[in-house]
Amino acid sequence: MELFLTAEDRKRVEKLNLALGTRYRTTPYDFNNPGDFAEALILITAEYVDFSYYWGEVSNVSECLDESIETFYPAEWQRLALGEAARKDIISTVNSLRSADTALFKLAEKAEKQCREIWGLAMTCAPDEVLVEICGQAFRAEPEELAQLLTFDFEYSCQDIVDMWQYSVEETAGHFGRALEVELDAMRQLR
Repeated sequence: MELFLTAEDRKRVEKLNLALGTRYRTTPYDFNNPGDFAEALILITAEYVDFSYYWGEVSNVSECLDESIETFYPAEWQRLALGEAARKDIISTVNSLRSADTALFKLAEKAEKQCREIWGLAMTCAPDEVLVEICGQAFRAEPEELAQLLTFDFEYSCQDIVDMWQYSVEETAGHFGRALEVELDAMRQLR
């Protein structure tokens, strides 16, 4: 998510809003304003979860395709595995999925970095109302807890990023924030 739009992009978004009746943001976020902070936290979190989910889906399709090629075209599968020339339609499909997989991975990686940064701020210095709006209650993490918590491994809550994907950005961010809170509580109990 781009936190700041160029003048050209702002005009494009304004035209889109006018044409579609949407209300996409065209102004910079003011992180001193709890409403702006919460909106940015919701959107950045949902972006990370969405791109991680889509990357997982494309990776899964790629694995399934590999199994299908092995089953239905075993000679072609062996050619692919050995780096030899294979049928153009099969190579094209495999390469297209690999390209999509790589592109989505990069988008997810960039979104993850932004997500780490904003949740680090949210759990250390955001007004309580920001976390209450998203998670239902405010919780704080100490700087030494953040390093482990912001790996987004979710080993204690048994959550997976893709399981947090919901049909609304608000619900996605809420699931994510509550999972972080469960992780933080578990980490503290293990001390």
